Amino acid sequence: MCKIMEDMRNEAAREAVRKTTKENARRLLKLGKIRIDEVSDCFPDLLDSDVKELEAEVMQLA
Repeated sequence: MCKIMEDMRNEAAREAVRKTTKENARRLLKLGKIRIDEVSDCFPDLLDSDVKELEAEVMQLA
């Protein structure tokens, strides 16, 4: 039971970090500090699905 709780806690922590990282990438994209093709290099913890979501958001702003 402790292992399950620990795994859940770790997953929640990873998700929180990923959310913050995604928000930082979003901010830099909006400011024009990085290009969408640089997101994966600058933020390697983001999933491909996160990068595609950010790309879709950027395309809507253009």
